[in-house]
Amino acid sequence: TRARLDSAKQYGKEKVGERVSIYWVIEKRWFEGTVKDYSPADLQHCVKYDDGDQGRYYLGREEALGQLHFLSPEAPAASG
Repeated sequence: TRARLDSAKQYGKEKVGERVSIYWVIEKRWFEGTVKDYSPADLQHCVKYDDGDQGRYYLGREEALGQLHFLSPEAPAASG
């Protein structure tokens, strides 16, 4: 795990507007949302989820842990 984190990609403002799916360990499920903002001060991205919640993440770290997937632009939002 440490090696994966050490080699994690560092994403910047180029990811703003992209759709993502993030795994919430406690809820044991994936949630989809859109990257809304990037803060160069703390290197975190703000993700607004489809259900209205939002959170701040190091996208590269989440991706390295297998807890984040970038969705293709044509991927439909999950219904349910």
